[in-house]
Amino acid sequence: MTNANKVILFFIALVHISCENSVESDDKKSLWVTPLEEAATAALTMDEEYLYFSGVFKYFYRIRKMDGQKLRQEMNPGSLLGNPIIADSLVYSGTRGERLYCLNKNTLDKVWIKSGFAWNTIPSVGNYLYVTEENKISALSKEDGNIVWSTEIIGRNAFNPVINDNNIYFVTGLRFKQDGYLYCINSLNGKVVFQKTIPYLEDRSQFGGSSAGVEVWNNYVYVPADNRNLYCFNKETGDSIWTFKMDATSETPAKVSDGIVYTGTLNRTCYAVDAITGNLVWSYRTVGSIRRIPPQFHGDKVAFISGALIICNKKNGNLIADISTRTGGKYEYLSALWDTDGKMYLTGFNTNSEHLVLVLQF
Repeated sequence: MTNANKVILFFIALVHISCENSVESDDKKSLWVTPLEEAATAALTMDEEYLYFSGVFKYFYRIRKMDGQKLRQEMNPGSLLGNPIIADSLVYSGTRGERLYCLNKNTLDKVWIKSGFAWNTIPSVGNYLYVTEENKISALSKEDGNIVWSTEIIGRNAFNPVINDNNIYFVTGLRFKQDGYLYCINSLNGKVVFQKTIPYLEDRSQFGGSSAGVEVWNNYVYVPADNRNLYCFNKETGDSIWTFKMDATSETPAKVSDGIVYTGTLNRTCYAVDAITGNLVWSYRTVGSIRRIPPQFHGDKVAFISGALIICNKKNGNLIADISTRTGGKYEYLSALWDTDGKMYLTGFNTNSEHLVLVLQF
Protein backbone atom coordinates (compact mmCIF):
# COMPACT_ATOMS: atom_id res chain seq x y z
CA MET A 1 0.00 0.00 0.00
CA THR A 2 1.38 3.40 -0.94
CA ASN A 3 1.74 6.26 1.52
CA ALA A 4 -0.95 8.17 -0.40
CA ASN A 5 -3.41 5.32 0.04
CA LYS A 6 -2.60 5.12 3.75
CA VAL A 7 -3.33 8.84 4.11
CA ILE A 8 -6.67 8.42 2.30
CA LEU A 9 -7.68 5.49 4.53
CA PHE A 10 -6.65 7.43 7.65
CA PHE A 11 -8.76 10.38 6.52
CA ILE A 12 -11.78 8.11 5.91
CA ALA A 13 -11.36 6.60 9.39
CA LEU A 14 -11.29 10.09 10.93
CA VAL A 15 -14.47 11.05 9.10
CA HIS A 16 -16.18 7.86 10.30
CA ILE A 17 -15.15 8.52 13.92
CA SER A 18 -16.30 12.14 13.83
CA CYS A 19 -19.70 11.09 12.45
CA GLU A 20 -20.12 8.28 14.96
CA ASN A 21 -19.26 10.55 17.90
CA SER A 22 -21.11 13.67 16.80
CA VAL A 23 -22.34 16.53 18.96
CA GLU A 24 -25.77 17.36 17.60
CA SER A 25 -27.67 20.62 18.07
CA ASP A 26 -30.93 20.57 20.00
CA ASP A 27 -31.79 23.83 18.28
CA LYS A 28 -31.84 22.18 14.84
CA LYS A 29 -33.74 19.12 16.02
CA SER A 30 -36.39 20.94 18.08
CA LEU A 31 -39.95 20.74 16.68
CA TRP A 32 -41.64 22.76 19.43
CA VAL A 33 -40.91 24.18 22.89
CA THR A 34 -43.56 24.87 25.56
CA PRO A 35 -42.78 26.91 28.71
CA LEU A 36 -43.60 25.48 32.15
CA GLU A 37 -44.32 27.30 35.39
CA GLU A 38 -41.97 25.08 37.40
CA ALA A 39 -39.34 22.37 37.14
CA ALA A 40 -40.43 18.88 36.11
CA THR A 41 -37.86 16.35 37.30
CA ALA A 42 -39.95 13.18 37.57
CA ALA A 43 -40.42 10.66 34.78
CA LEU A 44 -42.91 11.19 31.95
CA THR A 45 -45.62 8.93 30.61
CA MET A 46 -47.68 9.13 27.41
CA ASP A 47 -50.50 7.74 25.32
CA GLU A 48 -51.08 8.12 21.58
CA GLU A 49 -51.73 11.87 21.74
CA TYR A 50 -50.44 13.35 24.98
CA LEU A 51 -47.63 13.50 27.54
CA TYR A 52 -48.48 13.45 31.24
CA PHE A 53 -46.17 14.53 34.04
CA SER A 54 -46.00 16.36 37.34
CA GLY A 55 -44.15 19.53 38.22
CA VAL A 56 -42.19 19.73 41.45
CA PHE A 57 -44.37 22.19 43.36
CA LYS A 58 -47.88 22.83 42.06
CA TYR A 59 -49.07 21.60 38.68
CA PHE A 60 -49.88 18.40 36.83
CA TYR A 61 -49.41 18.79 33.05
CA ARG A 62 -50.88 17.31 29.91
CA ILE A 63 -48.97 18.28 26.75
CA ARG A 64 -50.19 17.50 23.24
CA LYS A 65 -47.46 15.61 21.40
CA MET A 66 -48.33 17.11 18.02
CA ASP A 67 -47.74 20.78 18.89
CA GLY A 68 -46.94 21.20 22.59
CA GLN A 69 -50.36 22.58 23.54
CA LYS A 70 -50.53 22.68 27.35
CA LEU A 71 -53.25 21.83 29.86
CA ARG A 72 -52.53 21.94 33.60
CA GLN A 73 -54.23 21.12 36.90
CA GLU A 74 -53.28 22.25 40.39
CA MET A 75 -52.00 19.37 42.50
CA ASN A 76 -50.29 20.58 45.67
CA PRO A 77 -47.53 19.77 46.02
CA GLY A 78 -46.07 18.06 42.96
CA SER A 79 -44.00 14.91 42.57
CA LEU A 80 -40.33 14.01 42.42
CA LEU A 81 -40.54 10.22 42.14
CA GLY A 82 -42.06 7.75 39.71
CA ASN A 83 -44.32 8.62 36.80
CA PRO A 84 -48.09 9.00 36.32
CA ILE A 85 -50.06 5.88 35.44
CA ILE A 86 -52.75 5.77 32.75
CA ALA A 87 -55.68 3.34 32.87
CA ASP A 88 -58.52 3.72 30.37
CA SER A 89 -59.86 7.29 30.74
CA LEU A 90 -58.10 7.96 34.04
CA VAL A 91 -54.61 9.02 35.06
CA TYR A 92 -53.20 8.50 38.56
CA SER A 93 -50.40 10.46 40.19
CA GLY A 94 -49.03 10.56 43.72
CA THR A 95 -47.48 13.59 45.41
CA ARG A 96 -44.94 14.55 48.03
CA GLY A 97 -47.90 15.85 50.03
CA GLU A 98 -49.03 12.32 50.92
CA ARG A 99 -51.93 12.43 48.47
CA LEU A 100 -53.05 10.34 45.54
CA TYR A 101 -54.91 11.99 42.67
CA CYS A 102 -57.23 10.37 40.15
CA LEU A 103 -57.76 12.70 37.18
CA ASN A 104 -59.89 12.55 34.05
CA LYS A 105 -57.33 11.93 31.30
CA ASN A 106 -59.13 14.14 28.77
CA THR A 107 -59.84 17.18 30.93
CA LEU A 108 -57.54 16.74 33.99
CA ASP A 109 -60.60 17.31 36.19
CA LYS A 110 -60.21 15.71 39.62
CA VAL A 111 -62.26 12.49 39.87
CA TRP A 112 -61.19 11.67 43.44
CA ILE A 113 -58.37 12.42 45.89
CA LYS A 114 -57.09 10.21 48.71
CA SER A 115 -54.96 11.65 51.51
CA GLY A 116 -53.35 10.45 54.72
CA PHE A 117 -50.58 8.37 53.15
CA ALA A 118 -47.08 8.33 54.62
CA TRP A 119 -44.33 9.90 52.52
CA ASN A 120 -44.65 9.75 48.69
CA THR A 121 -47.42 7.76 47.02
CA ILE A 122 -46.16 5.71 44.05
CA PRO A 123 -48.89 4.02 41.93
CA SER A 124 -49.17 1.16 39.43
CA VAL A 125 -52.26 -0.30 37.78
CA GLY A 126 -53.32 -3.91 37.26
CA ASN A 127 -56.46 -5.58 38.60
CA TYR A 128 -56.41 -2.78 41.17
CA LEU A 129 -54.61 0.48 41.69
CA TYR A 130 -51.51 -0.39 43.74
CA VAL A 131 -49.90 2.31 45.86
CA THR A 132 -46.72 2.15 47.91
CA GLU A 133 -46.04 4.52 50.80
CA GLU A 134 -43.67 4.33 53.77
CA ASN A 135 -43.92 0.85 55.34
CA LYS A 136 -47.07 -0.12 53.41
CA ILE A 137 -48.42 -1.20 50.03
CA SER A 138 -52.17 -1.10 49.35
CA ALA A 139 -54.53 -2.21 46.59
CA LEU A 140 -57.25 0.36 45.90
CA SER A 141 -60.35 0.41 43.75
CA LYS A 142 -59.54 2.25 40.53
CA GLU A 143 -62.99 3.83 40.43
CA ASP A 144 -63.14 5.41 43.90
CA GLY A 145 -59.88 4.74 45.73
CA ASN A 146 -61.40 2.49 48.40
CA ILE A 147 -58.89 0.08 50.00
CA VAL A 148 -59.14 -3.59 48.97
CA TRP A 149 -56.13 -4.84 50.94
CA SER A 150 -52.98 -3.48 52.64
CA THR A 151 -49.69 -5.18 53.48
CA GLU A 152 -46.93 -3.98 55.79
CA ILE A 153 -43.46 -3.59 54.25
CA ILE A 154 -40.18 -2.15 55.51
CA GLY A 155 -38.90 1.12 54.08
CA ARG A 156 -39.80 3.39 51.19
CA ASN A 157 -40.22 2.68 47.51
CA ALA A 158 -39.09 5.38 45.05
CA PHE A 159 -40.37 4.16 41.66
CA ASN A 160 -43.49 2.57 40.20
CA PRO A 161 -43.92 -1.11 41.12
CA VAL A 162 -43.84 -3.60 38.24
CA ILE A 163 -46.78 -5.98 37.80
CA ASN A 164 -45.92 -9.32 36.22
CA ASP A 165 -47.86 -12.62 36.26
CA ASN A 166 -50.20 -11.50 39.07
CA ASN A 167 -47.26 -10.46 41.24
CA ILE A 168 -46.06 -6.98 42.20
CA TYR A 169 -42.31 -6.28 42.33
CA PHE A 170 -40.67 -3.26 43.97
CA VAL A 171 -37.69 -2.42 46.15
CA THR A 172 -37.45 -0.33 49.30
CA GLY A 173 -34.66 1.69 50.88
CA LEU A 174 -34.01 5.36 51.72
CA ARG A 175 -33.43 4.50 55.39
CA PHE A 176 -30.19 5.76 56.93
CA LYS A 177 -27.71 2.93 57.62
CA GLN A 178 -30.37 0.21 57.30
CA ASP A 179 -31.11 -2.64 54.93
CA GLY A 180 -33.68 -2.37 52.15
CA TYR A 181 -35.74 -5.13 50.57
CA LEU A 182 -36.88 -6.51 47.24
CA TYR A 183 -40.54 -7.51 47.50
CA CYS A 184 -42.66 -9.86 45.44
CA ILE A 185 -46.32 -9.61 46.53
CA ASN A 186 -49.39 -11.37 45.20
CA SER A 187 -51.44 -8.69 43.46
CA LEU A 188 -54.80 -10.32 44.24
CA ASN A 189 -54.53 -10.78 48.01
CA GLY A 190 -51.44 -8.87 49.18
CA LYS A 191 -49.57 -11.90 50.51
CA VAL A 192 -45.77 -11.67 50.43
CA VAL A 193 -44.34 -14.23 47.97
CA PHE A 194 -40.74 -13.38 48.91
CA GLN A 195 -38.75 -10.63 50.58
CA LYS A 196 -35.02 -10.42 49.85
CA THR A 197 -32.52 -8.20 51.63
CA ILE A 198 -30.62 -5.52 49.72
CA PRO A 199 -28.04 -4.95 52.43
CA TYR A 200 -26.54 -1.83 53.88
CA LEU A 201 -22.79 -2.19 53.32
CA GLU A 202 -20.90 0.08 55.69
CA ASP A 203 -17.79 0.28 53.50
CA ARG A 204 -19.76 1.50 50.46
CA SER A 205 -22.88 3.44 51.38
CA GLN A 206 -24.95 5.04 54.13
CA PHE A 207 -28.09 3.32 52.86
CA GLY A 208 -29.19 -0.18 51.97
CA GLY A 209 -31.92 -1.03 49.50
CA SER A 210 -32.49 1.04 46.43
CA SER A 211 -33.59 4.53 45.41
CA ALA A 212 -34.44 3.18 41.96
CA GLY A 213 -37.09 0.80 40.71
CA VAL A 214 -36.94 -2.79 39.51
CA GLU A 215 -36.99 -4.31 36.03
CA VAL A 216 -38.63 -7.66 35.32
CA TRP A 217 -37.45 -9.45 32.18
CA ASN A 218 -38.02 -13.12 31.31
CA ASN A 219 -37.48 -14.99 34.58
CA TYR A 220 -35.36 -12.30 36.21
CA VAL A 221 -35.70 -9.22 38.41
CA TYR A 222 -33.02 -6.52 38.26
CA VAL A 223 -32.29 -4.06 41.08
CA PRO A 224 -29.73 -1.20 40.87
CA ALA A 225 -28.88 -0.61 44.52
CA ASP A 226 -27.63 2.15 46.78
CA ASN A 227 -24.81 -0.15 47.92
CA ARG A 228 -23.26 0.06 44.40
CA ASN A 229 -24.36 -3.39 43.28
CA LEU A 230 -26.60 -4.26 40.34
CA TYR A 231 -28.50 -7.39 41.37
CA CYS A 232 -30.23 -10.09 39.33
CA PHE A 233 -32.75 -12.37 41.10
CA ASN A 234 -34.99 -15.23 40.03
CA LYS A 235 -38.46 -13.69 39.76
CA GLU A 236 -40.25 -16.81 41.08
CA THR A 237 -38.11 -17.58 44.13
CA GLY A 238 -36.01 -14.49 44.79
CA ASP A 239 -32.82 -16.57 44.58
CA SER A 240 -29.73 -14.58 43.66
CA ILE A 241 -28.51 -15.16 40.08
CA TRP A 242 -25.61 -12.70 39.83
CA THR A 243 -24.26 -9.44 41.27
CA PHE A 244 -22.36 -6.77 39.33
CA LYS A 245 -20.37 -4.14 41.21
CA MET A 246 -20.75 -0.60 39.86
CA ASP A 247 -18.58 2.44 40.60
CA ALA A 248 -21.18 4.26 42.72
CA THR A 249 -24.75 4.30 44.00
CA SER A 250 -27.41 3.94 41.33
CA GLU A 251 -30.70 5.85 41.46
CA THR A 252 -31.60 4.97 37.86
CA PRO A 253 -34.20 2.25 37.20
CA ALA A 254 -32.68 -0.56 35.13
CA LYS A 255 -34.13 -1.36 31.71
CA VAL A 256 -33.48 -4.41 29.51
CA SER A 257 -33.28 -4.24 25.72
CA ASP A 258 -32.11 -7.06 23.44
CA GLY A 259 -30.66 -9.05 26.34
CA ILE A 260 -28.67 -6.18 27.86
CA VAL A 261 -29.60 -4.40 31.10
CA TYR A 262 -28.84 -0.66 31.19
CA THR A 263 -28.56 1.68 34.18
CA GLY A 264 -26.45 4.59 35.39
CA THR A 265 -24.74 5.81 38.57
CA LEU A 266 -24.29 9.02 40.53
CA ASN A 267 -20.62 8.85 39.50
CA ARG A 268 -21.65 9.76 35.92
CA THR A 269 -21.26 6.26 34.46
CA CYS A 270 -23.63 4.61 31.98
CA TYR A 271 -23.58 0.81 32.26
CA ALA A 272 -24.59 -1.95 29.85
CA VAL A 273 -24.46 -5.42 31.43
CA ASP A 274 -25.33 -8.81 29.92
CA ALA A 275 -28.76 -9.62 31.37
CA ILE A 276 -28.08 -13.38 31.58
CA THR A 277 -24.47 -13.56 32.77
CA GLY A 278 -23.95 -10.24 34.57
CA ASN A 279 -20.79 -9.55 32.54
CA LEU A 280 -19.97 -5.97 31.59
CA VAL A 281 -20.76 -5.21 27.93
CA TRP A 282 -19.63 -1.56 28.02
CA SER A 283 -19.57 1.55 30.17
CA TYR A 284 -19.38 5.24 29.33
CA ARG A 285 -18.52 8.17 31.60
CA THR A 286 -20.54 11.33 31.04
CA VAL A 287 -20.40 14.78 32.65
CA GLY A 288 -23.09 14.57 35.33
CA SER A 289 -24.84 12.18 37.68
CA ILE A 290 -27.39 9.88 36.05
CA ARG A 291 -30.46 9.62 38.24
CA ARG A 292 -34.17 8.87 38.41
CA ILE A 293 -34.96 8.71 34.68
CA PRO A 294 -34.93 5.21 33.09
CA PRO A 295 -32.74 4.64 30.02
CA GLN A 296 -34.61 5.26 26.76
CA PHE A 297 -34.38 3.18 23.55
CA HIS A 298 -34.97 3.71 19.86
CA GLY A 299 -33.64 1.29 17.26
CA ASP A 300 -29.97 0.63 18.00
CA LYS A 301 -29.66 3.61 20.36
CA VAL A 302 -29.91 4.08 24.12
CA ALA A 303 -30.24 7.47 25.82
CA PHE A 304 -29.37 8.63 29.34
CA ILE A 305 -30.12 11.93 31.09
CA SER A 306 -27.36 13.57 33.14
CA GLY A 307 -28.21 17.21 32.64
CA ALA A 308 -26.88 16.43 29.19
CA LEU A 309 -28.72 14.15 26.78
CA ILE A 310 -26.32 11.28 26.09
CA ILE A 311 -27.09 8.86 23.23
CA CYS A 312 -24.93 5.78 22.65
CA ASN A 313 -24.97 2.73 20.42
CA LYS A 314 -26.74 0.01 22.44
CA LYS A 315 -24.33 -2.76 21.54
CA ASN A 316 -20.87 -1.15 21.80
CA GLY A 317 -21.39 2.10 23.73
CA ASN A 318 -20.01 4.36 21.01
CA LEU A 319 -21.13 7.93 21.61
CA ILE A 320 -23.67 9.10 19.03
CA ALA A 321 -24.76 12.42 20.55
CA ASP A 322 -23.93 14.61 23.54
CA ILE A 323 -26.39 17.50 23.76
CA SER A 324 -26.32 20.18 26.47
CA THR A 325 -25.32 23.79 27.02
CA ARG A 326 -21.78 22.50 27.59
CA THR A 327 -21.64 21.34 23.97
CA GLY A 328 -23.35 24.39 22.48
CA GLY A 329 -26.97 23.33 22.97
CA LYS A 330 -29.69 25.54 24.36
CA TYR A 331 -30.95 23.35 27.23
CA GLU A 332 -30.10 21.23 30.24
CA TYR A 333 -32.31 18.16 30.54
CA LEU A 334 -34.18 16.71 33.53
CA SER A 335 -36.36 13.96 32.04
CA ALA A 336 -36.87 12.19 28.71
CA LEU A 337 -39.24 9.79 26.98
CA TRP A 338 -38.44 8.34 23.54
CA ASP A 339 -41.40 7.50 21.29
CA THR A 340 -41.45 4.77 18.64
CA ASP A 341 -41.49 7.36 15.83
CA GLY A 342 -38.09 8.71 16.87
CA LYS A 343 -39.42 11.80 18.65
CA MET A 344 -37.96 12.36 22.09
CA TYR A 345 -39.93 14.40 24.62
CA LEU A 346 -37.87 16.14 27.29
CA THR A 347 -38.24 18.47 30.24
CA GLY A 348 -35.47 20.84 31.24
CA PHE A 349 -34.43 24.47 31.39
CA ASN A 350 -32.59 26.96 29.22
CA THR A 351 -29.67 29.29 29.94
CA ASN A 352 -32.09 31.79 31.50
CA SER A 353 -33.28 29.10 33.95
CA GLU A 354 -36.71 29.04 32.32
CA HIS A 355 -38.35 25.62 32.62
CA LEU A 356 -39.88 23.96 29.58
CA VAL A 357 -40.90 20.82 27.75
CA LEU A 358 -39.78 20.19 24.17
CA VAL A 359 -39.57 17.55 21.49
CA LEU A 360 -36.52 16.59 19.43
CA GLN A 361 -36.73 14.52 16.26
CA PHE A 362 -34.14 11.76 15.81
